[in-house]
Amino acid sequence: MCELLAVTVPPDARPLSMDTVLTWSRLMDEWGLAGYGWGMVFEQEDGLHRYRSLSGIRNDALAGQVLPRIKTRRLFVHVRRPSLMSTMSQLDAQPYLDDETGMAFAHNGYLAGHQDLRPHFTDRLTGRSDSEVGFQLWLQAMREGSAAESALKNVHARLGGQANFMSMARNGRIWVYAGNVENAVYRFRIDGWEIAATSLHSYDHFVFETIFPDALDIREVPPGSVVAMP
Repeated sequence: MCELLAVTVPPDARPLSMDTVLTWSRLMDEWGLAGYGWGMVFEQEDGLHRYRSLSGIRNDALAGQVLPRIKTRRLFVHVRRPSLMSTMSQLDAQPYLDDETGMAFAHNGYLAGHQDLRPHFTDRLTGRSDSEVGFQLWLQAMREGSAAESALKNVHARLGGQANFMSMARNGRIWVYAGNVENAVYRFRIDGWEIAATSLHSYDHFVFETIFPDALDIREVPPGSVVAMP
């Protein structure tokens, strides 16, 4: 029951407060019944950087000391409740970040066909999660010249199951794929920031009542579609 959050800051919007992002993330972790690790990818001048912790964000004291010093205009967050509880390790913590391409990826849901494709990526996999197989399949498509949008759709079509994805290029461009019917993805704005977030596995607007009450222009991302964050 993972949850995902992405934020981009247009040039004319006020700077993003990392304290605000951490507050939102802690609430998504709590209300989304996650608490089994979390992580963040954020843009810097030299590419993407990553922070991950095996403790849930509510128990991660270091995050509140280190992350507020960071200034960024693009990031996404993954708070984790693994589908396979045996994968609770640093090797399976998300988001994933590829050193070769500088691209990042995170997944919410369960990719049912991951075992069938796992042998194809044996030399690239470090953990045991279904999500990492999806990441490697996406990277393969990107290396072969596919557009990010079609590559994300192909991962879900190939592996099946439930899937919301967030991915990020080295230049900070973020793509969001909605494909988990049990956890809708919404786009909205707050203070000029462009935001995408999962819905806490709740079939109502509880996420806006409790975490994002100031949200404007709320739109559900249609299942099976990809949006590029501006």
